[in-house]
Amino acid sequence: MEIFIIITIGLITFYLFKRNKKKDSTEKEKDLSNVKSESTGNSIQFTIELNEKEFVRRAKNGKLDKKRKTTRDIAGFYGTEKKSPNKNFSIYSRDGLFRGSKWENGKIALVKNNKLLFKKEIERPHDCIVSNDGIVICCDWSNAESLTGIFYVFDKSGIELFSIRTNANLGNCALSIDSKIAIFETHNSDDNDGDKLFIIDLQDQKILKKLERPISFKEAIIKTKDQKIILTTRNDFIYEIDFNGLHTNKEQYESQILNKGSITDVLYHFESKPDEVKFNDNDYLDVLSKAVNDENASYSYGLDKLYRRIGEFYENKGEINQTIHYWEKAIQINPKVGVKRKLQSYKVKGK
Repeated sequence: MEIFIIITIGLITFYLFKRNKKKDSTEKEKDLSNVKSESTGNSIQFTIELNEKEFVRRAKNGKLDKKRKTTRDIAGFYGTEKKSPNKNFSIYSRDGLFRGSKWENGKIALVKNNKLLFKKEIERPHDCIVSNDGIVICCDWSNAESLTGIFYVFDKSGIELFSIRTNANLGNCALSIDSKIAIFETHNSDDNDGDKLFIIDLQDQKILKKLERPISFKEAIIKTKDQKIILTTRNDFIYEIDFNGLHTNKEQYESQILNKGSITDVLYHFESKPDEVKFNDNDYLDVLSKAVNDENASYSYGLDKLYRRIGEFYENKGEINQTIHYWEKAIQINPKVGVKRKLQSYKVKGK
């Protein structure tokens, strides 16, 4: 048993030292150590000899530890990494958090070729992006009870080039490949900043446009020369606008939803249309009828509202009996659905 333990320890030691055997870029490296074994009766004795010349040579060349440092090692914290399109830069970020009852700000770090260019504290950094020349944009979701956020732009040295605070929560952002234009979206506010798409001119460091946000996006491509923005929705639909907010692929976008979208997607697409359009389109009635029996759509939109909409569709066609039928269904689910008075009026007229 003693011999087995000694042999096992020796083999493990041998493996650990042999693992350091590497090849230099210009010449074959010699072993850093030599392991010898000698049998002495019922036991085996292992001897490890250090190659002093090889040790000194590697120490001078900085090759004792060849383990490649990760971005986390360089930044000094755990986080999420995004690389520039040319892979030269990495922006590394971590959200803020509470440690016990104490708030700790988030952090961002810019790294190039395993070298830390800058590191900063930001309350709640999200969707940080770096360009090919090291320009960094970042949405600070802010640790505040009020609806607010800060959009930042930094150069590769960490100098703040531009920032703007909004009276609304921030969503995602994007940066053109030439670092001339950036965009970010806002949500959840009745303020003038709410549900907007900001277009930022990074060269002049100013707001170029502040548009009504057409959709919420997960990715965006900004074509500076063509002055177009290609937004990709969370359902992978492509929505294209120009810098004035004009929808430039309307037919293609509608085709994507109708052909590839879920019942919920199609329903909300119709809901974005004016009443005079959708209430004269039988496809709208068809999707409403399907939504009633679709768990996701009925939950998302509300079964009471679906029945109300179906009743309104028939009301627009003058089919009041059908209107009464569906509005009664809506009121059974929610008495405050908003059709009680009109329903009573139609019932009285029908008597």
